[in-house]
Amino acid sequence: MRISSKIKKTICLSAFLLSLPLCSVFAATGEVNGNAVRLRKEPSTESKIITLMEKGKQVEVLGESNGWYQVKCGENTGWVLSTLVDCLETVQSVSSGITVATAAVTQENAAPITETKIVAVTGSSVNLRKEPNTDSAVVGKVVEGDNLIVLETSADMQWYKIQFGDIEGYVFAELVTEDINQIKGTGKVNDTVNFRSEPTTDAAILSKLAPGTSVTVLDTQNEWYKVLCNDQEGWVVARCVDRVTPTTSRSGNGSVASRVVELAKAQLGKKYVWGATGPNSFDCSGLMQYIFGKVGVTLNRVSYDQATQGIKVAKANLVPGDLVFFSGINSSSGSSKISHVGLYIGGNEFIHAANSKRGVVKDRLDDSYYSTHYVTARRVIR
Repeated sequence: MRISSKIKKTICLSAFLLSLPLCSVFAATGEVNGNAVRLRKEPSTESKIITLMEKGKQVEVLGESNGWYQVKCGENTGWVLSTLVDCLETVQSVSSGITVATAAVTQENAAPITETKIVAVTGSSVNLRKEPNTDSAVVGKVVEGDNLIVLETSADMQWYKIQFGDIEGYVFAELVTEDINQIKGTGKVNDTVNFRSEPTTDAAILSKLAPGTSVTVLDTQNEWYKVLCNDQEGWVVARCVDRVTPTTSRSGNGSVASRVVELAKAQLGKKYVWGATGPNSFDCSGLMQYIFGKVGVTLNRVSYDQATQGIKVAKANLVPGDLVFFSGINSSSGSSKISHVGLYIGGNEFIHAANSKRGVVKDRLDDSYYSTHYVTARRVIR
């Protein structure tokens, strides 16, 4: 009978293992013990997420390095925190031939990671819980666009302990984002607060802001907002600013989304040059970075990284201003990796920097070529 993953985890250790190289090679079967566990490209929480693995998913454990397992999950191979995988069988060290005995170790003493940062809610209605598990009591609710101050991250990286107004609770990490485009916006000061030159209480006070003062959030650092107030930039403690409304609004004819579409149309006919970011020539991701930058939205440089920003959108729910992504375009025709991006403008059409022969053009998503290479869409303008 397998030991409950809430109380214990089975890890592959022995006195012999301590004398092996830093990255040991395994041959074992494991089972994911957390919900929506991240499989990453490298053994680091800063590394790109390849996919999410469901609780109970069987994986093949290939190696171990500094608290991470290298695992194969279906067709994907990557790294996962070792606390999130239970080994189900004895592990053989392929490099040494030593049989490594299994041992049960409790997780209860695993310390959370103390860190302070600001995140934005991406789920439409998200529960804040008393403890970091889905069985715990709900102490509050937040909605898409709410900004939360993170106080701690759970040892398994699945939960954040947060502060929202006068509420402290836990939120599932997959339902929030650190994307600054989702965080910045406008808000109002909720208490008399010092407006400082730097994000520290030791910095010079530029002025005092009264309750009700409107500010524009430009950036964050730890628990501080960098804000624009009366044409002056400075820093305020985030808890003293009420819910931020994103500046990237979709409402009205003069919305940011409408402006992005018009900017894209203005580039039609310009040349495609690999690596170019405008204003006279572009590659596909350079075009997106250029037009979004004109409305104050920062995009990553390449299409593969742009596909990690904002929130995922189903093809049936596309609206003008969404980014659409493709694989196997041009020289990467045999690859399944995202290699191309365009801007959806409505009517099943998108604008993109196609290639050196066509330049910046408008095409249809239902075209036989693009429909077979379509991968996903992301919304960075809410």
